[in-house]
Amino acid sequence: MSQNQMTQLSPELLSATERLAAALRQAQPIAAYHQAENRLTADSQANNLLQQLIVAQNDFRRQQMTGQITSDGMNQIRNLQTQAQNNDLIMAYIEAQQTALAFLPDVNMEISQGIGFDFAALTGAGGC
Repeated sequence: MSQNQMTQLSPELLSATERLAAALRQAQPIAAYHQAENRLTADSQANNLLQQLIVAQNDFRRQQMTGQITSDGMNQIRNLQTQAQNNDLIMAYIEAQQTALAFLPDVNMEISQGIGFDFAALTGAGGC
């Protein structure tokens, strides 16, 4: 939410929004995700490996769409995936991310029940 949008909220709604955000940051799945993200970010080797894997995966998807997959490209992505799977920080980050994402529908359900309509529908988003 932008600063401009926040100033347009009523003081009561802004206060409730800030309390919700603070509570979400303290919720175990979200807090664990941020801790795992911080540990990953602090380790330049693990962080660089994950970034290389992300770039390689994006390149591989483009190659799939154009039919230009090479054996070198496949070997590179397999090698990076194996390295990532053997990296405890990366795997802890991915697991924490998946747990946090699985937690969010429960948050939406609680909010939706409280306000009487589907809260997530307001965002129009299909994901994070």
